[in-house]
Amino acid sequence: MRQTEQGRRYLEAIGQLPDIIQNLSHTRDIGSVMSIVRSAARSLVGADGAAFILRDADFCYYADEEAVSPLWKGQRFLMNRCISGWVMQNAQPAIIGDIYADERIPVDAYRTTFVKSMAMVPIRQTSPIGAIGTYWANLRQPTEEEIHILQALADATSIAMENIDLYDRLQKSLQLRERAVLDNIREGVITFNEDGMITGFNSACETVLGYHRFEVLGSNIAKIIPVIYAHAIKGEHTDQVEIITRKDGTSFAAEYSISEFMLDGQCCFSVILRDTSERIKAEAKLRESEERYELAVKGSNAGLWDWNIPANKLYWSDHFKAMLGIEDADFQPGYGEFKNRLHPEDRERITKKLEAHTRNQLPYDAEFRMRREDGSYLWVKASGASISDQNGRAIRMAGSLTDISARKHLEAELDEMKLKLEQSVTAKSQLIKDISDDLRSPLGSIMSSISAVLQNKEITEEQREKASHAWRTASKLLGVVDQMAVLTRSRK
Repeated sequence: MRQTEQGRRYLEAIGQLPDIIQNLSHTRDIGSVMSIVRSAARSLVGADGAAFILRDADFCYYADEEAVSPLWKGQRFLMNRCISGWVMQNAQPAIIGDIYADERIPVDAYRTTFVKSMAMVPIRQTSPIGAIGTYWANLRQPTEEEIHILQALADATSIAMENIDLYDRLQKSLQLRERAVLDNIREGVITFNEDGMITGFNSACETVLGYHRFEVLGSNIAKIIPVIYAHAIKGEHTDQVEIITRKDGTSFAAEYSISEFMLDGQCCFSVILRDTSERIKAEAKLRESEERYELAVKGSNAGLWDWNIPANKLYWSDHFKAMLGIEDADFQPGYGEFKNRLHPEDRERITKKLEAHTRNQLPYDAEFRMRREDGSYLWVKASGASISDQNGRAIRMAGSLTDISARKHLEAELDEMKLKLEQSVTAKSQLIKDISDDLRSPLGSIMSSISAVLQNKEITEEQREKASHAWRTASKLLGVVDQMAVLTRSRK
């Protein structure tokens, strides 16, 4: 009769293990692991108490417990004076029917407790990092089945703890790398998710907006810069110019662009923010001082150019020439000089665009590379407009040229940052794969144990049905593990 009762309890415990292991696989902090394990250990073997012990150098730290009366939570004991230390040092279970008859037990530490019998297993069977202890108020001999269940729980606990450590190290590494990249960008960079929660706020943003990053991280961007959140959600991601209010209440003209990316299956946004107040002032000055080039001023505040098309003569302003490193104030370029200075990869595209504009008066706005006097290239943005004669032929074209090399470098840095974020997603996919791979071993052990029970011809039909149910549950969990592996491969 007693064997039948033990068999029933063993089957019930086996049936509970898959759900417990699945819960452990979802945890991301050690507190949650301890809470699950201490309750599960006590329930699975019908103990009067359970303790979660961690190795702390040469000490055993009783980190958590659940028992009918207090045990040793929060206390530390030397490894060589504690049964949990013996378990960790020997990497094997301790099965003790009578604590007062076992020389490994420091009985003085137990006299004030209810404990009469106990079973303890190591967490990780190679180089244990802790132990799970279960205790009974009556004298009893823990069975092999109970030890088997406790060890399966401890093995799953070991995997969960290692995954938490890996996840924490990965997160810290990514955060440090992202901060290093963002804080070296001169423009303000803000990242936030689709709910508006700010997840990144670099040093340049602190200067521009007047907020410290710790004031805004985790808060909603809609409360700080509502116009940016509105444009992001509407999908208006091209360059925008708006008046934005700083923390101190002052306002400034801001230019910003928004990018969208996916992280952990969630849509997120990054914003590059620039204070254009000084640039706007410079534009006003330029309009006042260079009235004869009013048409070109519409394009930019940078170098001005004027092209007399029939005479094939170009005028480049002093600032235009300075950008190219030309020091000769009397230098007079022609259209051929302009073509020769275009980067070989840009030459055909830009000349065709200019020709199309002069034929059809299409808008002229282009970005390309021009060769400087020292042989290096800089990125420029050219804008212009033309006028035509009575026959509709373009006779004059004027515009402006802006050095956008800094912006192009920034875009390259952002591309690198996006790549690192994608690598972060890949790393997390690998974490999922590792979890699924590590769950197979305890699941295999569980299913082997259930198979052994099912092959026992002496068990009752009720016991056989419960064992079958436990087998199906474990099989379903194995299916979940396989799905996790498939998902990881599909992400690759």
